[in-house]
Amino acid sequence: IEHEILAQILWFINHAKQLPTHADGHQHCHVLPGVRDVFASAISKFDIKWTRMPIEENLKLCGWLTEAERMFYASVVYNAADSKNAFSQYGMRYTDHYIGLSLMGINLTKERILDWIDQIISKRSNNLPGRSPVTCELMVHPGYRCGGDGGCGQSPDEFSKSPDREYEMELMKNDTLRTLLTLRCDFVSYKTIYS
Repeated sequence: IEHEILAQILWFINHAKQLPTHADGHQHCHVLPGVRDVFASAISKFDIKWTRMPIEENLKLCGWLTEAERMFYASVVYNAADSKNAFSQYGMRYTDHYIGLSLMGINLTKERILDWIDQIISKRSNNLPGRSPVTCELMVHPGYRCGGDGGCGQSPDEFSKSPDREYEMELMKNDTLRTLLTLRCDFVSYKTIYS
């Protein structure tokens, strides 16, 4: 696993001519037991400090999810929470909040994004003043659906071949959504966060 992680980071450096700003694993595999320590050690060799922490709160309130989705996402959240100690040993950081498990494909709507953001802002306003700004990662998969080629070592998974990717892309380009979000928060990248 370490060899593959290091090879992918080196490939990125050779092609992008810069270090990655953050690293994570496909389908959140970086938080799995047996992977998380190797992952943290490998990316720390390049001083990469940021990763995704897929802990989405209140999944049980997402009535649009199937029971199978809810159970899978709960296991991702459990493994992510269990990864915090390993990640902290390497000085890794992640955003204060994460949204994305419950909002994949057609589950991603303008109203749900805004509702999640409003909940985070409301929760934050109940905290003590004078703290640093709150951060939240919104995970999306915008793009064109894949044909029969590509994928992560195999052919593309069902989501990659799904029209949901194009749906997410169109929603994320929506001017009304962007305007409503900019009234609530600032957009930043991992490169500029806390810089």
